[in-house]
Amino acid sequence: TDMFTIILSPSQQRWNKCLHGDSEADHCLAVAEKAFTMLHNYDCAVHLIPVIDGTERDALNHVVNTSNSICTHKPIGDRHYHLDIHTDAGGYAKGASGFYVSEYGKSFIIDVWREVCKLNLENGCVSKREDLYVLNSTVAVSGLIELCFHDTKEGAELIHNKIDQFAEAIVRGIVNNLGITRKTCDEHWAEKAFQKLIANGVEVHERRFDDPIRRGEVFALLAQMFK
Repeated sequence: TDMFTIILSPSQQRWNKCLHGDSEADHCLAVAEKAFTMLHNYDCAVHLIPVIDGTERDALNHVVNTSNSICTHKPIGDRHYHLDIHTDAGGYAKGASGFYVSEYGKSFIIDVWREVCKLNLENGCVSKREDLYVLNSTVAVSGLIELCFHDTKEGAELIHNKIDQFAEAIVRGIVNNLGITRKTCDEHWAEKAFQKLIANGVEVHERRFDDPIRRGEVFALLAQMFK
């Protein structure tokens, strides 16, 4: 049986500002990147859609086209899952909400939402939405999670203080719903790439696979290409 394919899609809304001064896209990307790293420890194929600059229409088309391009290379259906990760605004409510179109999407987003709800004191609900472009246009089974409200004091503090916890909640919801198990091999997923770099004469002094890369490290690696 083909393994599950998980597509994580952080909000593209750089124009939607949080009370802490960053954008919805910034903190949703931080959550998605953490979840992306964690899911590599499970027996699934995982993809992260990058955040781009552009109009809202550009961003929506980018998300749908990228997600669908991933699904064209393997059998589609209920083996491919797309999760849109957002925070909400409007100041009219608190907590997390989930949205879906299909029945598979409903089951998927309910489990993610339930885990995310454990981080909130008050929560919204899960509901069917047939008017959301991404949910209607992706080939994969899709769901959308609103983690909290970033334009309230409580919500802004929550998303910035609990990036890791939100990522862990998303991962728990996904693996619980789909029954995905941890990889049995203890080797980190990046180990083979690390060894290939070493074999080709590239100097990498530490593994630190799950740490963010620094600008200086990027420059040092690129400089070795011109030796």
